[in-house]
Amino acid sequence: TRRLRVTTRCGTTASLSDMRSCLVIQTAFTGDVILATAVAEKLHSVFPESPIDFLVRKGNEGLLAHHPFVREILIWNKQQGKVKNLLAIARQVRTRKYELVVNLHRFASSGLITALSGADHRSGFDKNPFSFAFSEKHPHVIGDGRHEIERNQQLISRWTGERPAMPKLYPNESERGAIRRYTTQPYVCIAPGSVWFTKTWPSDKWSSRVRLLIDREPALRVFLIGARSEYPLAESIRIRVWDTTTETRYMVLPYRPPHTEGWSLEALQALITKEAMIGVARLEPPYAGG
Repeated sequence: TRRLRVTTRCGTTASLSDMRSCLVIQTAFTGDVILATAVAEKLHSVFPESPIDFLVRKGNEGLLAHHPFVREILIWNKQQGKVKNLLAIARQVRTRKYELVVNLHRFASSGLITALSGADHRSGFDKNPFSFAFSEKHPHVIGDGRHEIERNQQLISRWTGERPAMPKLYPNESERGAIRRYTTQPYVCIAPGSVWFTKTWPSDKWSSRVRLLIDREPALRVFLIGARSEYPLAESIRIRVWDTTTETRYMVLPYRPPHTEGWSLEALQALITKEAMIGVARLEPPYAGG
């Protein structure tokens, strides 16, 4: 265990003594929870003996089901009895007596949970309507050149340093086995959809990027992933980058240069170039006298 003491902006001293336990809050969507795992990775690297809990929205708990150092997953059901369940989860968090609560969510609901948590240290973004009740708050600026994991790292940087960890998921062996046949060669996964329409890139833009990947690495497999409702988007991208060379083959026969009649096969072979074989150049005629 460790004891870290730092000076806050207002000049008082903040400390994490033995880090009894920590709660990471991210009740947004799947991608947000995946990025939030970087905070858990960093906290664990500094406080390896301290338990870390996660609060997520119902439906995202499977992402952390096999995580080796997430002790407990608290689940907030937003779809049924949202307010009732919010108050219930706030009471549940308070009874845990966390020393540190890290709120990566920028909306009032999670801000209320943080404010009522009773934690010694409550860190979040200043955009949260309840940030006035946080002991640590940081700006969340989009477009400043930083990745989201770097913005999230701000919230724990006083205790762990500025350098963020990378997000990481821990599928079990059964889950790995289910996809093993798709991973026998280099691959990349792309999630082109978004819950928010304003964050959805046009399909033709995705198509051009996928085409670039395939052109640069022909053996690369590209998997389009997302919710069931995003299937039409993925299908349109797949069709637009369909590789017709998988169905059609062409043979290029180089044009025979003049004055080569009577040449042996070996002599003709010496004239052939790669460019001529793919049809982008002609064979150069031999010098006079052959």
